[in-house]
Amino acid sequence: MITGGLDIFFEDVDVPLLRPLLEKIDRQYVKVKGKKLWYNVIETPWINVKNNNVSRQARIFRNIPCLRYVGEVHEQWHALAGGYRKVYFIKTPAIYHTGYVWFEDGSKEKKGERNFEVARKAFKKSPDCSKLQLYAAEALMLQGI
Repeated sequence: MITGGLDIFFEDVDVPLLRPLLEKIDRQYVKVKGKKLWYNVIETPWINVKNNNVSRQARIFRNIPCLRYVGEVHEQWHALAGGYRKVYFIKTPAIYHTGYVWFEDGSKEKKGERNFEVARKAFKKSPDCSKLQLYAAEALMLQGI
């Protein structure tokens, strides 16, 4: 995570190799208007280099208390103030996802172990959460189980 003043840039924690790329990208914003506040997110093409899959993602930039990432394994953002979105595209950089940095032996298994432990602890609070069940199953698959 890169921070400065009120701005926060969330990079994928599994892709530390992106940091040099992100430092070269000009900050490009998509305006979002809530009922009582303005805040910024970045919306980018998200390209998985392993299978050339292209999708989009949005990342929050403003360090405002009513904006929070929620979820234990794959976080999603939630604006507590509610509101609606007005999107103004200026210029959009692309983020290239390298596939969770599976370059080291055992890195996939380590990620699976970590995610399974996070999901297991979260089950204590929400034992019927189907999203957590999916994440736990995904974590076991990463471990080859």
